[in-house]
Formats: sequence, C-alpha cells, structure tokens
Amino acid sequence: MYWAPEDYRLAALERIGESDGMRRHGHFSVSVYLAGLAAESTLRAFHHPDRPFDERHNLEILFGNCDLDRLGEKARQRLRGPLQTAHLLWSSLFRFAHEGMIRRHLHRARLDWDVARNSDPLRVKCGKLFDACAEIVIVGERRWTRN
Repeated sequence: MYWAPEDYRLAALERIGESDGMRRHGHFSVSVYLAGLAAESTLRAFHHPDRPFDERHNLEILFGNCDLDRLGEKARQRLRGPLQTAHLLWSSLFRFAHEGMIRRHLHRARLDWDVARNSDPLRVKCGKLFDACAEIVIVGERRWTRN
C-alpha cells in the first residue's frame, strides 16, 4: 500500500482525536499507543523525499529525516521538547501491551518518579504523552496548511 504525505497527515489528525477519546474514557493503554501513532504519522508526512524511508517507529530518526524546507526551522525548534517527551514515553510495542505492562514499564524505566503517591502513573503519563503528541500534530498541521 502506498502512503502519500497527505495520507499520513490525515491519519495523524484521526489518531490524535481517537487518542483523546480513549483517554477521556479511561482507556489509557489504547490512548498512549494512538497518541504515539499520531506523532509518528505527522513526522512521516514531512519526510524528506531524498532521504531513505525508515520503516521502524523511532521518532528521533523520523524527526531527523524531516524535510527542513517544508517543516521550517521554527517548527523544528518547537517540536524538540514534545518529541523528547514522546520518545521517552512511547513505544510502538505498546500496541501489544495491557495497562499493567505499561505501568510496569514506566516503573522499571523510572519514568514514574514524579507521579504523586496516590496517583495512577499510567493516567498521569498518558496525559503528558497526549499533550506532547497533540503539540506535534498541531505544529505539523499549522505548517502543512501554510505550505
């Protein structure tokens, strides 16, 4: 199946909306996975045509292969923080994970150190990941509609 950049863009918009809905209904493992897919899809929409297409799901590599002329330097600067957050909190392997597995991952990777004692680390980190991925999609969409 061929995916045009516009297809990735539209998929990103759908996935971030679906992630928000799942998060609001307490389906955090699904929300986490969909948020990361939205960010990945946005980066794929801006892939530079002269660079090799990396089929893996590494957000840092995808970001490094973006077309600077289309994305723009200001957008790249705005994306650095959200991309770091998404890179830390998301894995494409989460598509197979249940909520307990993701909670264990957060704990073992010490990504839950800043979560209040009586709070659910998955809910908290899902919110942080969603915010970061939504920012990636928003920045991408603004650049897309201005080009």
